Amino acid sequence: MISAFIDCRDSRWHTVLDSMPHDVYHLPAYVHLSAAEHEGGEAKAFYASDGENRCLIPLLVRRVPARLEAPPEWLDVISPYGYASPLLTNDGAWVSHAIDEFVKCCGANNIVSAFLRRHPFLDAGDGWRGQGDLVLQGQIVYVDLTASTDEIWSRMKPEHRTDIRKLLRLGFTTSTDEWNLLEDFVQLYRDTMCRLGADQYYLFPRAYFDALRKDLGSAVHLICVHSPDGVLAAAGLYTSVGGIAQAHLAGNLERFGRVAPSKLMHHRAIEWARASGCRILNLGGGVGSQADSLFRFKAAFSPFRRNFETVRIVCDRSKYDTLVANSRRGQASPGGADGFFPAYRRVPEGAPFRQVMAPPKAAGCSAE
Repeated sequence: MISAFIDCRDSRWHTVLDSMPHDVYHLPAYVHLSAAEHEGGEAKAFYASDGENRCLIPLLVRRVPARLEAPPEWLDVISPYGYASPLLTNDGAWVSHAIDEFVKCCGANNIVSAFLRRHPFLDAGDGWRGQGDLVLQGQIVYVDLTASTDEIWSRMKPEHRTDIRKLLRLGFTTSTDEWNLLEDFVQLYRDTMCRLGADQYYLFPRAYFDALRKDLGSAVHLICVHSPDGVLAAAGLYTSVGGIAQAHLAGNLERFGRVAPSKLMHHRAIEWARASGCRILNLGGGVGSQADSLFRFKAAFSPFRRNFETVRIVCDRSKYDTLVANSRRGQASPGGADGFFPAYRRVPEGAPFRQVMAPPKAAGCSAE
């Protein structure tokens, strides 16, 4: 077996993508964007091959927070925002073998833990069992675009159909890829997140949106809803790669809340994705993967669900336990019983939400 941590410029990254189904979250440009403009760390992927079998795991490699007083070479890894699941050749024995190699290489490179998001439609099999905890986070709502337009419309809850008709009757209109409205969308999105009290994590910087448009090109689309007097009432960014469309980020203007223009936005996205040849439109789930009001709003568009799971791996138990102990030092209540992973990254009460850290350097790991 050949294995290594590779960067976004490595041709092997594209070789794997050319050979198996993938989504926007697996593109090196997207992983680099997440690292450079949002989540910090260094964009990498774990690559492994053995004959015709391949494995690719997109990653953000991060330094352990300085407050934990760990050696500077200690790292951990996380999937970038979205569903950047591991991609593996569909062979049961190979899946288990590749995952074993991943954990081994992590340990050899001072990577203490790995938090990986799975893709609801690109299943990597059950080879994770025995190497980490497979956790059901919640469900996502998706639209089956292989059905006819009449079938898709009939599967929508009656109240959504009624409201969409009402919006059209009132004179609301839609547009697709009107990129001169990107700045307006960014402000609309940020205002929506602030109004809803969203975590700081979701307040993407302006540079993120500019890079998303520039670096992803035809894989990203902007769908807008305009009021009868030309005001941007709702808008969303959607992605499309390999027949899978994703709702990425969206916002709406508070003063139009009673007529819910986001319903027309998603309806237009369904029409666009189906016309573009996509098989699936993933609308996502609720806040924090909960079955909340956002989930119920999305669920009214389609009866179809898929599980969203994460994999949590402790790659070096001794280092992990040390970091957990350091994170609890001086706290009146140790906490850590709520399933947060890795436990040592839970920010103490009253501390800033997160630290922005300079990107680390991850060494390669090769073996014959």
